[in-house]
Amino acid sequence: MTKADHPAFGGIVVAFGSLWIASSPALAASHLWRINEIFSNATGTIQFIELKECCGSTAEHGLGGKTLTDDVLGSVYTIQNDITGNTAGQTLLFGTAAFAALPGAPPPDFIIPAHFFSTNGDTINWAPVFAYDDFTFAPGALPTNGTNSLQITNFTTHTFTTGPNTPKNYAGDSATVDASCTDTDGDGYGNPGLPSCPNGSATDCNNDNAAIHPGATELCTDGLDNDCNALTDCDVPACAAIAPCVPAMSDIGMAAAALLILEAGVFVVAEARSFPRMICSTTGWGQEWVGGATPSFLFSPFRGNHTRLRPLVIQNSAIA
Repeated sequence: MTKADHPAFGGIVVAFGSLWIASSPALAASHLWRINEIFSNATGTIQFIELKECCGSTAEHGLGGKTLTDDVLGSVYTIQNDITGNTAGQTLLFGTAAFAALPGAPPPDFIIPAHFFSTNGDTINWAPVFAYDDFTFAPGALPTNGTNSLQITNFTTHTFTTGPNTPKNYAGDSATVDASCTDTDGDGYGNPGLPSCPNGSATDCNNDNAAIHPGATELCTDGLDNDCNALTDCDVPACAAIAPCVPAMSDIGMAAAALLILEAGVFVVAEARSFPRMICSTTGWGQEWVGGATPSFLFSPFRGNHTRLRPLVIQNSAIA
């Protein structure tokens, strides 16, 4: 008779086998978690998925190695460790970094990448290798207004409703978040600007370029309104004294100027003369004194960014 044939030995093997199975982390229970709530803003940068223990089990701890996936985009998130505590009726919160950054948002238990699932119809899977749970929603079923979510009301039939979002993490923290800000380029400003935007209600004038937004540094040479104040390049006061807002002398060339002499508070024409170089006003319409230590001549007024200079001749005009 072999050891395997011996009833007592066989019983020991079975007993040890039962103990091993019960104590193996790889086979710890995790099959009663169900997809409970799905949320996304219009751009897919702010998303969360909530799982809920469905059936009153206190020991659904075996999350390590299990995955949350989607079908359309091929996203995969793998949980690294098991959990502890009473799991009965508890929820697990998977959220993007932008979701976690929302004011008042409950901290996600797991951070998933932005655009984890498609907003225009998809299938979300929990532990697909074991086929523990999946939920499919059709195009147009998922709200993307930044306030409502898709909420499963029956885990067996997969019926659902929509309403104000209610994310809840494993610690029991819950809130309703506002992600209605449309921030396409991720710079924290939306178009339109809303209080729910990370950087407030100022409107982003270019929602496709993260370098352009209210408060950005104005560049004087790119032809763009960098700081969203409706002024571009040479129209910005800080750019007025910077090339190309001030024309280079070589671009002006020879120009005729009327030289005026200041005598007893009266402007009179002295002469017209050609100069190889001229001094440009960088403050709009104004005068530039030229001459010796004591100013005696002035150029006619002109705007600093004009390339053609037309002398203004003032004759016998009293200064007020």
